[in-house]
Amino acid sequence: MPPLNIENNGGDLQGIPDDLSGSGGARGGHSSFYSFDGSYEPSGRGGLGGKGGAGIVVIARGIAIGVSGKIENSGEDGSPGTTGDSNVIQVPGGSGGGGAPGGIVLLVDGTQNPMPILSNSKIHVMGKARIAPVMPGTGAPVWAPMPRA
Repeated sequence: MPPLNIENNGGDLQGIPDDLSGSGGARGGHSSFYSFDGSYEPSGRGGLGGKGGAGIVVIARGIAIGVSGKIENSGEDGSPGTTGDSNVIQVPGGSGGGGAPGGIVLLVDGTQNPMPILSNSKIHVMGKARIAPVMPGTGAPVWAPMPRA
């Protein structure tokens, strides 16, 4: 989120960011395996990254978030990687990253009005990256079985 420099110019608020939306998560990497013929064969596709969350600006004389109230501006969860169509070996692609949350700006009008009390249970802010269906390994090459003669 950009730095805030809000200014009240005769009742006209200036400096509110034009865009407070969160960025989308990154797509997971595709996977491949090293074939017996010395080539790399595609195996799995990376999951899609989650969409970014919406931003919100609230300008009010007072703001109170009740006992069960919350602000939800989370990004969407990323999707898991999938395995490919290979009959030899299946290595799932990486999971997509969760989308980032949107920004929240709460502006309370008047110096005598209290600021809202916020806690971790009142604002939910992050999409998740999902776990791939099978762990693809530790980064070492994956070898396909050699065909028998």
